This record gives sequence, structure tokens and C-alpha cells, in this order.
Amino acid sequence: IVIDSAGGDGRAAMEMGRLAREAKAHVFVKGTCRSACVFLLAGAVYRDARPFSIGIHRGRITRNVPGKGEVVVDVEANPEARGALEVAERDARDYFEEMGMPARLWEEMQKVRRSPSGMATVSIA
Repeated sequence: IVIDSAGGDGRAAMEMGRLAREAKAHVFVKGTCRSACVFLLAGAVYRDARPFSIGIHRGRITRNVPGKGEVVVDVEANPEARGALEVAERDARDYFEEMGMPARLWEEMQKVRRSPSGMATVSIA
């Protein structure tokens, strides 16, 4: 599988990662693999990417607003969104463990709040 992705739906990416694992897929990053793309990459039995082509950040809850597009929900002001984020983050941590990824990846993701200016980049070496 050759990917170049800015991300997307985290839950969908985890399911794709499980399918990749089941198929014993090799995943190659052509360009970048950012945000939810990391879940697909984690599912590969073999992965290859240029240094610092992988972008990570802490989870967030978004919704589509007509005329504005994707908007990040303020989880501090919205208890329902906060609960959803807690579940999503627990599921993501469990997914990484299921895929045999180092705990450090999850820890580093939790340190990075996504902003319009970007996200942390990492090397998979």
C-alpha cells in the first residue's frame, strides 16, 4: 500500500489498519502520513517512510458546520464531546498496543495539540 495522506477519520483509519494487518500488508509513505493516517501505518507488518514525514497530534473532536467546514469542538466547554474524546483516546491507545507499537508513540501524541500551524513530526526509525 502506498499512501500520501493528511489524515481523516481516526476510527476508519484504525479499521483500515486492522485490514492491513490481516492482509500482512507493507505500507510505504510517499509524501506524508499525518494525523489519522498514522493508524493505518501502524497496522502494516512492514512500514517505510522518509524521516519526519509522519505527523502526529493528540486526538480531537470535530464536526462539520455548513459554510465553515470542519470545526474543532471545545471539549472543555462541552462535556459530551469531552466524554467522546476520552473514549476515542482510550481506543487509540489500545489500538496501538494491539498493533505492537511502542508506548512512546502514544505518549508523544498526547503532548501535541493540533493547531493550524501544524503538528509534531516523527521518524519511524
